[in-house]
Amino acid sequence: MPLSLGELKQHPWMKEALGAIGLILLLALALDLGDRVAAARAALQAEQDAAARLSSLDLTLPWPNRFEQANSRLSQLQSSLWQAPTPGVAVAQLQDTINALARRYKLEDFRLQMGEPIAVEGHQLTSVRGRLDFRFAPQQMLGLLNEIDTHQPRLYIRELELRQRSGSRGRLVIEAYLHAQTPGVVP
Repeated sequence: MPLSLGELKQHPWMKEALGAIGLILLLALALDLGDRVAAARAALQAEQDAAARLSSLDLTLPWPNRFEQANSRLSQLQSSLWQAPTPGVAVAQLQDTINALARRYKLEDFRLQMGEPIAVEGHQLTSVRGRLDFRFAPQQMLGLLNEIDTHQPRLYIRELELRQRSGSRGRLVIEAYLHAQTPGVVP
């Protein structure tokens, strides 16, 4: 039933009751708005914190730079490989290099035996080894080992055996790698 103006005049307490109800509704509305404002402020603060964290990060992508570094390192590694049109030529180059080293360091009574080129499984590389047997003289070894270690293209010492009994002898197995874009290599 709707409330008329006349009833309000007859019952003054109804005016006060309606005022109290209105005041309660306004208070509830004010509390709800206060909660919404507090939630909005908290959300704004969280967004500002996230923005501050993001602005402190270096958002430049390092990948192009890393790609250039990786390509540079790959070029360095590939340049340390032996270059030859065929594995047979690589064997001949390694043989010439080892013979030249043996002569330069005056290894006496040396004999060089070259192995067959072997494909390195899982890589596009061919391995070539040479075994050098020689009369052992300590004064030549340090220089020879240093030159093998610093040689370009790279040489790797796979075995070193020195015997200083009667007729001191040494055995040195030297390995080199060739980029295997060449035909005729048996894996």
